[in-house]
Parts: sequence; C-alpha cells; structure tokens
Amino acid sequence: MLTLLMSLLVAAAPDAHAGGVGVVTTGGFRGQKVYFYDESNNLARYTLGETLADYGFGMEFVLGDRDDKLQGYFRTYWLGESPEKDPAQLTSLVAPDAVVANWREQSRNVGIMTVGLQVEALGQRDTAQLFLQADLGAGVLTTDHTEFLQLDLGAGVLHGFGRDVDGYVTLNYSPRYDRGFIHGANAYAGVRYLFD
Repeated sequence: MLTLLMSLLVAAAPDAHAGGVGVVTTGGFRGQKVYFYDESNNLARYTLGETLADYGFGMEFVLGDRDDKLQGYFRTYWLGESPEKDPAQLTSLVAPDAVVANWREQSRNVGIMTVGLQVEALGQRDTAQLFLQADLGAGVLTTDHTEFLQLDLGAGVLHGFGRDVDGYVTLNYSPRYDRGFIHGANAYAGVRYLFD
C-alpha cells in the first residue's frame, strides 16, 4: 500500500524546472569517546575523549531557482575519518600495561546522505552572498555497523560565476548522535551548475 501511495505522489508531482548539480568537498574535526578498562581493578571502565579529523568529497543536487531566497539540496558523499589513538598511551588513570581496549587503528570510510535548506541572508550572488544553511542526514554506510545521525548548522559565502555556476564555502557546527551526542565542526566547499 505504501509503495502504491508513494508511486502516486511521485506521478502527481510537477516537473522540476529549476535546480542544479554539483560537487562538494569537506574537512573538519569532531570529538570521539574511546572506552577502555583497567585489568588490575576488576575491569573498571573509563572513557577517554579524543579529537579526530575527517575529510571527504561527493555530489549534491539542488532544487530551486538560482534567484530564490530559499533552496533545497540533497548531498551524498564519502567521508574518511582518522584512526583513534591507543588509550594506553594517552591516559594517566591506569597503568599502560593494565589497559584493556579495542580502538580503531585504521581510517574509517563512511557514506553519508543529507537533505538541507539554504537561505539567502545578505548580498548578491554575482558579487558575494552570505547564506545560512541547515541539513539533517545520517552516516548510512559504515564498515563497522556504527551508523549515526548528523546535523549541520552553519553559514557560508556564495559567488556566482556567470549565470549558471556558483561556488561556495561554509563553516558548520556538526553534531552527531550515536549512543550519545558527539560535537564537531566541518567546512564544505563546492561548485554547482544551475539550470532553470
């Protein structure tokens, strides 16, 4: 029944006459909790906060006219996350030879999908335009089954190169939720080809 309803809604939707496609790159950092245990104290559990770097690239699809103050977008990208550090080398709470831990020693690959809104704030796209953005998505493809929800809230600057091409840079606060909130920050830079 749900498939039939979704098919009817898609068939009834009007044709899109404005939008765009683009490429995006990202880089940033976030906090990460690493758990470890004290073998000499009945496996008492400890938590260590680490800061990890991330980097990636992908594609985005824009819905809305280039002159609209509000545009929607769908972004899908690969993200590489740096390895975690050995808790035995970072903690002074437990003797290094008594630390029992399972930390990620290799970089991690994640597939992320988000949907978002971009709102024009100040300026003109042919010079420099300030905008606000918010998107919500998830790390949906992970090799270690640690999927997560992700929110991006930020501001950016956009510049139009002629009628059809936009370039932009944003700075975002990027918290995640995976058995608790994890704070982070990301920058995005991209180029979009727009049509209408």
